[in-house]
Amino acid sequence: AHKTYSNFGITVPDDACIFDVGANIGLFTLFASQLGPRTKIYSFEPIPPVFEILRLNTEVYGLNAKLFEFGLSNVSEASNFTYYPNVSLMSGRFADAITDREVVKTFVMQQQHGGELPAAQLDDLIAERLTSETFTCRLKTLSEVMRDEGVNKIDLLKIDVEKGELE
Repeated sequence: AHKTYSNFGITVPDDACIFDVGANIGLFTLFASQLGPRTKIYSFEPIPPVFEILRLNTEVYGLNAKLFEFGLSNVSEASNFTYYPNVSLMSGRFADAITDREVVKTFVMQQQHGGELPAAQLDDLIAERLTSETFTCRLKTLSEVMRDEGVNKIDLLKIDVEKGELE
């Protein structure tokens, strides 16, 4: 993961303030914690089971990150999020069963390495991967968080929120 993030020549000061919006289980938070000895990281993950893994990962690695169990958006509100336990990276506020099914189908077919599953078995595998739960999650604005936390400047704002980046 380090190489992926470093490919773009991103540099920050040793005492950088970094916001990891859509932190998921904390891979970027872990990377960001290695950027400088005094780096302060604010990590946001609204989906409770994913947040719990983020919390455990930051604890295990002793990261200097402040965690928030809510998402960021253009308005403060509660919103429904779809959580796919078997493909958690596709989870989010704007999950779409039809589009998500096609993505998973393509992935499953690529993983077959030339072998073909019978249609019924393929459908069962896709349905299993797309088993979902819905959570009502809190959203706040970036301005609210900056005010509440006394943050005057963000050196790096990483946003990966599965189709909700503009909001």
